[in-house]
Formats: sequence, structure tokens, C-alpha cells
Amino acid sequence: MRITINEFVLAEMSGPVGVRDFKVSHERLVEQAHFLRAAASAFFDRKNQATTITFAVTRLHASVRDAEVFLLAHEAEVPPGGLVTFTARGDNGQEIARYLDAALVEVAESAYVGCSSTVMYRIKGGLLRTQPPV
Repeated sequence: MRITINEFVLAEMSGPVGVRDFKVSHERLVEQAHFLRAAASAFFDRKNQATTITFAVTRLHASVRDAEVFLLAHEAEVPPGGLVTFTARGDNGQEIARYLDAALVEVAESAYVGCSSTVMYRIKGGLLRTQPPV
């Protein structure tokens, strides 16, 4: 899966920078109303939807020093927000893309072991869309 925020690449479709532990959660605002002497509460769908996507990316570096330098600098290099594009490729080669406009990106956790670094990202936004914004 290829994941970009604006033009910045978080993960590539193939090669040494792959995605793992990819999770999507959807939430919508539901209001609960308690009425005086009512037998039960009432619930109202407020139509506000939110999407949270978390995933990890493991990268292989040329040296331990390169892995350390990457982790120390990476959070400052990642754009804090913008259009996030998720592109996946099926077995037949067909690509499918989804878009999260005005999303916020967090570098949630980073670690390295030897020449390998792993970064956990958390992306929060509104509705996951099938078309890019105009």
C-alpha cells in the first residue's frame, strides 16, 4: 500500500518501506438524550463522522547511525496535515485509492533495532472518500 500526505510519501507500494498493522476505525457522533420521567433514553445521529487510521512502517537503513538520524529527524519532516491518499493494488494489478482530506498526521511512536527503524503513524480525519477533493 502506498500512503502519502500531500506529496510526502509515508509508505511505498513495494520495496523496503512496507505497511504493517494497518487498522481503520470509524466513529460518528451520537447524542444521547435523557428525558424527564421517560422509560428510556433517545439517541440522535448527528451525522459527524470521523476516521482514525493507524499503521506501522519499517525501513531498512545503511547503518545504525542512519537509523538513529532518521528517527530523530523524521517527525519534523512529516507534514502535520493535508490530503492523505491510500493506494492499494489488487492481485490483478488494479489500483484502488481512498482519500482523507484535511487529515492530521501524528508520528505516534518510533523505535530502531540495529539498522531497522519502525514508525507508528496515527491519521485522523473525517469521512474516507472514493474521489479526491476538488
